[in-house]
Amino acid sequence: MAGALLVDPPVNDKLKQSYGSGQVPQGGVKGSLPSVLVSIRNNVNACDQDRILDDFQGYLDRVKNTQVILKHKRATRFKVISGVYKSRYFEQGRIRIKKKIFARLGHWAYVPGVLLTLTFDTKRIGLQDAWAIYGSETRRFLNSINQYRRRRYGKKGKKWRRLSYLWVVEEQRGTGYPHLHIFFPNLKWLASKKRIRKLWGWGRTNVIGRRTIHVARYICKYLTKFAGWSVKAQAMLWAYRGRLYALSRSFYARVSRPVSEWRPFAVIRLALGDIYQLAFNLRNAGLFGYTVELDTS
Repeated sequence: MAGALLVDPPVNDKLKQSYGSGQVPQGGVKGSLPSVLVSIRNNVNACDQDRILDDFQGYLDRVKNTQVILKHKRATRFKVISGVYKSRYFEQGRIRIKKKIFARLGHWAYVPGVLLTLTFDTKRIGLQDAWAIYGSETRRFLNSINQYRRRRYGKKGKKWRRLSYLWVVEEQRGTGYPHLHIFFPNLKWLASKKRIRKLWGWGRTNVIGRRTIHVARYICKYLTKFAGWSVKAQAMLWAYRGRLYALSRSFYARVSRPVSEWRPFAVIRLALGDIYQLAFNLRNAGLFGYTVELDTS
């Protein structure tokens, strides 16, 4: 099977004995990296905010002690990737995300357009509900503004092009609610302030007007600010699997990905400082002569 990973069952058993609750993939696992972020469809276990905070802290602890082991296709080498390099809730993970953003969006230099902010009225919706719906409501708003402009400015017989967009979310100071910034590139005018406020419907809107931004840097700025969010806001984002940013396909550049020489081998629970113990246990599992390296790229 193309891209399949086949692990020797006796080696699996020995690794399980070494790490207890660790997860070792069996034959037939696809060649993509295992993710410590995917477990259940919705991370919310209860409507209680205190429970969400407890569950979020438990998630952070699990990520810290989760290591993904990759085995080189030909050489006698193992590579270990810590879970913190795969999660946006850790500085190491945010650095990795920024590199990917610049790789895909770096060709966009400074682009003029219209900048818009959307807020939630704290008297109209609760904090938890706002975090639960901000993503779907942003999509609804974008669809509504496109439909309005199509009815207002569309010409019969001509194909209508939807607006390109980029949006980012941040925690609003003082309230802890989600606060959205939407950028429409190469646009001079969106709609009247009254119409925008009506289409949003959840609170205050502010059309900042013409701005020129560097797309990749703009997103990365809010990734940096994410470190300053309150623990509760980060927990809400995690609980409802919210996105930090989203953008239309017109922004993306095609990036050729080299074929990786590494294949998934195992996902284990082990503190990052115990990499020497990992090497020892791999040797005990019958994998003599293998070297173990830490991937921090």
